[in-house]
Amino acid sequence: MRVLFCGDAGCPSGFSKVTSAVCDALHASHHEVHTLAINWHDETHSYPYPLYHCVHPFDGGRDGFGISRLPRLARRLQPDAVVLLNDPWNIPHYLSALRAEFDTPADAPLPFPVIAYLAVDAKNIHASALADPAITHVAVWTDFAADELARAGYLAPVTVIPLGVDSTLFAPRDQETRLACRASICTPGIPDDAFIVGYVGRNQYRKRLDLLIQYFAEWVHGSPDSPPDAYLYLYVGPTGDSDGVDISSLARYYGIAERVFIASPDIGHGQPEASLPYFYAAFDAFLTLSQSEGWCLPVLEAMACGVPCIVPSWAALGERGWLNGAAIQIPCTSTALSAPHGSRTGKYTIGGIAGKAETISTLQGLYADRGLRWEIGSLGRRRAEELPWSQTGEMFTSMLEEIVDGLLESAHASDDATTPTAGESEDEGAA
Repeated sequence: MRVLFCGDAGCPSGFSKVTSAVCDALHASHHEVHTLAINWHDETHSYPYPLYHCVHPFDGGRDGFGISRLPRLARRLQPDAVVLLNDPWNIPHYLSALRAEFDTPADAPLPFPVIAYLAVDAKNIHASALADPAITHVAVWTDFAADELARAGYLAPVTVIPLGVDSTLFAPRDQETRLACRASICTPGIPDDAFIVGYVGRNQYRKRLDLLIQYFAEWVHGSPDSPPDAYLYLYVGPTGDSDGVDISSLARYYGIAERVFIASPDIGHGQPEASLPYFYAAFDAFLTLSQSEGWCLPVLEAMACGVPCIVPSWAALGERGWLNGAAIQIPCTSTALSAPHGSRTGKYTIGGIAGKAETISTLQGLYADRGLRWEIGSLGRRRAEELPWSQTGEMFTSMLEEIVDGLLESAHASDDATTPTAGESEDEGAA
């Protein structure tokens, strides 16, 4: 097959890791892969297949998703399939551009199958746009996502293809390495046995770093026996989001500025992936209070490193499917609306707010019980080993091959049905 894949690539994002897993597997299966790389701003890369910049000179640098370049590449490459790795609300923009390029009516399929591989990160998703006849098939990351699409009215078949982790790169470290990691990322002078609660991810409002800082502050200041040696480490990658929180200001407001370490790499670059396990190695616990998640790869990476994880029981992090009991899930005691990232249509997706008392109690439990930390960390490591990236790529490749082969067989069967039999004229056959 010749596959045109549109998604993050060549950049430090979770979507980019998904692209690599899928496209590498397609390439290894001897398919011809072309990647329209969202957020790729370099001139060179190490992928064994071509990458194309999304921003085209003709577009004046305004189209970061490649919506206007995708149709031009599809026209030139004539792919056997187009794959769109994105959020559900962005898919209609690609379909409109492809229809215009190929002069395809709104009620007709495109000249090639389109597979949407979607991140569904909250409840109350709008799924009406997915009923477009241009979409041949939908794949998602979790059972939660498939259920939400069905609840929203999308009743066509959906394939669940889970994400993965490199368990050889992301792995537990010995005590000497852990101490060295702490010394390299924290302010000198913290105790060797300090309890570090860590977070890795973006600074978007839906990630609720405001609640994370508030809950941590109330834990360390909340009682006479509060932990004197607990610290919070926030590795937040700026991505141009306008809806993030002022972390330093909140830390000062809640009186924990001296307990909070903030790492923020340059926008669009981040740390090399090989260095990320050493950030996780410095953590005694990983905490996220995100109100909506399509998967949350940092949780899986922390689990692979043997770090016990605390997560809200909501969206992808609320299902037992991929976590499988290997992280502590905090009940959500209230909800909050949020807008899809980049959406101008208002807030409508429903996120969950993890209970404050339950979160604080869990932090105290892990702080006081080293054995519990080891137990949860070991469960996480075992679960991570069951989710290799190779599985993601192989499942997607098999699905795509089946879809394209099925369409070819249907086309051949249709041709055979209209081909005159031996001894029959074309006119008779048509009659």
